[in-house]
Amino acid sequence: MTLVMEEVLKHMPEDTQITFGSGNHTAWGHRYFPNSFYPSQFSVRNGTMGYSVPAAVALSLEDKDRFVFSIAGDGEFLMNSQELATAKQFGAHPLILVMDNSQFGTIRSHQEAHYPGRISGTQLANPDFGVLGEGYGGYGARLDNNDDIERVISEAMKATQEDRIPAVVHVVVDRSKVMPGM
Repeated sequence: MTLVMEEVLKHMPEDTQITFGSGNHTAWGHRYFPNSFYPSQFSVRNGTMGYSVPAAVALSLEDKDRFVFSIAGDGEFLMNSQELATAKQFGAHPLILVMDNSQFGTIRSHQEAHYPGRISGTQLANPDFGVLGEGYGGYGARLDNNDDIERVISEAMKATQEDRIPAVVHVVVDRSKVMPGM
């Protein structure tokens, strides 16, 4: 994820807006995203999952010339990924990065802390989110190899900025690395 974020930052315009919902994946946006103007970061205050994608679509529709970037956890993305249909229908073109650790990571962390050895209902069997992005008429790619990061991020940026379509980059991450620096 660190390499992916560094590559995105290379291409990111200064007036980029970022969205994220709730979960461990939000730490990547907080850690790497420059906060040089207001409002640049859009999130929730009450732990609401499912916010990132609809918020990214709305921001992209609000100002179609501005680059909108979203970081979604896999569980969160599954809650509102259908908003990609709205994005395509009305011309929104955010870049949505989906962190796939095949679990509700924050909930699992709480289970491990309070009930060691009693993990329940947090594992996910995910589809290929890149294919899902393509299915909605956008760009989609799956990143499970560090060697592909530069190419995939460049293609995703081209899709959002030149082709003006939404892009979904499915990043497969190590289940144990839920936060930057871990």
